Amino acid sequence: MTTRTMDCLCLVLLLTPACGDPSKPAAQDATAQDAAPVADIATIGDIVAQDAAVDASDAAHDAAPDPFGPAACDPLQPLTCALPFPSSHYLQPDAKTKTGVRVVFPPGALPSSGTGVPVDPKPWERLDGFSVAPTLVAQFAHLDIAGMADQKTIDKSVDKASPTVWLEVDAAGKVLRRIAHWVELDQRPNTEDGKIDPATRMVFVRPGVILNYGTRYVVALRKLKDSKGQVIARSPAFEALASGKTTGTSLAPRQARFDQIFQILQAEGIAKDELTLAWDFSTYSDHAIHGPVLQMRDKALAALGPTGAALTFKTFAAKKDGGTDDPHIAYTLRGTFKAPNFMKEVAADGGELRKDSAKCFRWNLDADGNLQQNGWRDAELWIRVPKSALDGTPHDYLHYGHGLNGSGNETYAGWVGPNANSRKFIYIANSMIGMSGEDGAVIIQILLNIGRFACLSERVAAGVVEHLVLARTMKLHGAAALSNALSGHTGKPVKIADTGKVFWSGNSQGGIYGQTVTALSQDITRAHVGQPGINYHMLLERSIDFDEFAAVLSGVYPKRNEYALLLGVVQMLWDHVDPVTYVRHLEVEPFANTPKHQALAVVHPGDFQVDAVTMEIAVRSGYYKLLPFYGKPVPMVPESAYPLVGSGLIAYDFGNSWFIQGNLPPAPEDGLECGDPALPHADGPCLGKKLCDPKGTFKPCKLEDPHDRAHGLKSHNDQMRHFFDTGEIKDFCGGDGCKPE
Repeated sequence: MTTRTMDCLCLVLLLTPACGDPSKPAAQDATAQDAAPVADIATIGDIVAQDAAVDASDAAHDAAPDPFGPAACDPLQPLTCALPFPSSHYLQPDAKTKTGVRVVFPPGALPSSGTGVPVDPKPWERLDGFSVAPTLVAQFAHLDIAGMADQKTIDKSVDKASPTVWLEVDAAGKVLRRIAHWVELDQRPNTEDGKIDPATRMVFVRPGVILNYGTRYVVALRKLKDSKGQVIARSPAFEALASGKTTGTSLAPRQARFDQIFQILQAEGIAKDELTLAWDFSTYSDHAIHGPVLQMRDKALAALGPTGAALTFKTFAAKKDGGTDDPHIAYTLRGTFKAPNFMKEVAADGGELRKDSAKCFRWNLDADGNLQQNGWRDAELWIRVPKSALDGTPHDYLHYGHGLNGSGNETYAGWVGPNANSRKFIYIANSMIGMSGEDGAVIIQILLNIGRFACLSERVAAGVVEHLVLARTMKLHGAAALSNALSGHTGKPVKIADTGKVFWSGNSQGGIYGQTVTALSQDITRAHVGQPGINYHMLLERSIDFDEFAAVLSGVYPKRNEYALLLGVVQMLWDHVDPVTYVRHLEVEPFANTPKHQALAVVHPGDFQVDAVTMEIAVRSGYYKLLPFYGKPVPMVPESAYPLVGSGLIAYDFGNSWFIQGNLPPAPEDGLECGDPALPHADGPCLGKKLCDPKGTFKPCKLEDPHDRAHGLKSHNDQMRHFFDTGEIKDFCGGDGCKPE
């Protein structure tokens, strides 16, 4: 391991927990094969099974070597194994799944670490398709993306003339819609000397909407050119499929599938001879991605019975640990609650669990794949009772979600007491195990071998369910438990009353996972999610919080193309808990036996830690409404008027511009320059490294991170309180946008 990697590991260990174009369709290839109707395929599984059933007898008689390399790799993109990603190349028929297929990465398909440790593909085999939020990853030398849709022009991606085409199709191959998207070139170094080599640079096609479950998608990249304006040649494998010359090769079983793809594209006016590359993939079922978590939720809440979890309080001091008294808080109760445990401790390397083993936690599954309770766990608990609750006035419970690798002790923040006291909240909190302060050692083990990633996603699922357990417990008997505990502590009667209502308020990671907790909850129906996002693999490289982790990961997986591929691969497991798979279940499609929910999402322009572009994907998908004064147009999304009853996205503007940052985090020196129409006059807010004075000369300017800055604002907290009380998102910022500074 390099010195740089060791230094980065030390750094991680020391991390402080924190928070329609009018052009005519292209000419069609009028071969008899292309003119044939698209075959009527009943399910995704039937499509894959048809591939597997192709007669490959010619191959058995062909003595010539296969020109398309090892079976584990996809020869469509020969520079990197498993590209393009995701692809049906890694789906196998399986009648036992909801979609009829299963994800199978054969040995050698996924990258190995720099020391030769392969990624274990077994955790992915539980899935019956790919992510509903995939980044399409491909690789073309010196690719020119100038004519493609970018983050500001996503609407161009659904034009007939778009060089990038992403289609949703039904089982018969009928096109249901064009998927909005945008294109980015990888901005991270891909050479040993820290530079970008355009000959091997990755291209990312980002989804502008969340895809549907159990659905087939066809992708086409056409008329691609390089930076010199030259047409990019097809790979030999794709040329063979397009020309139908695959007999006797490993591509022969895929020919029928690609013939269907070509027919689907032709029906859209896309001729075969235009194509640089085309492929397809399908998404997993709702059952495959949410089944285990819903099972854990239902079993956990059933185990609580009518009284909820047992609470044990150890301390009652009003002051925070080692700190000073809060004039607004009467008592801070620290203790534990008994949470049903559905995890088992295993060796992180998959071997025998020994005393000196690096450990992690995995789901406790029986032989049939069903989750089973494995006893009970003492989960940490924080409760902050304001002085306003001591006179018996009923208070709501506000369940707080902490930031990255933090804990419930974030409720000691200075803005909590005034908000609790003046707006009648009792704050409750626990840790999001899996991504809390106690999980640092396991996270390092995951970075050293990304094949261990299920240790994170499965434990976070348990953390989500523990939040549901605490919310249910407080709703059932929170007031009685607090009254009894405080009476015993003080030696005199203390009467705490509640309204029976539990709301959610989380920030950063707590805003992200707050969407997951709320969508699953049968007790929390309204949530405030501050600085939220969805789709972690897209968020990571856009965040300064990921820098230290990225340094370790890139040391273990030094080949940039493989590292970038792995981010998309791990997202498939992260989807078990990532809100990208839960936002549709907040209000539009609630889970069975679960009420509808509403969420107030608050973002900040120029946030260094969570890029709001992912929330714009949720808005474009129809799961949030965009409220006025957002501060920029969001492609393909109209604004909704105040007041709004339902889930909405708003922005509090602390002076930064909206970044178009790609897969790099913003820096204090980023921003706008003279001549940009978005630039204000000289005494306006600091927007970048160069700010124009009235004479057009430059003056230096440095950006600050606005992350987490809305917490103590009266307008923000009044807006949140009104939303909890009424379900209505109302403008509390004076009618001209929320610009506190």
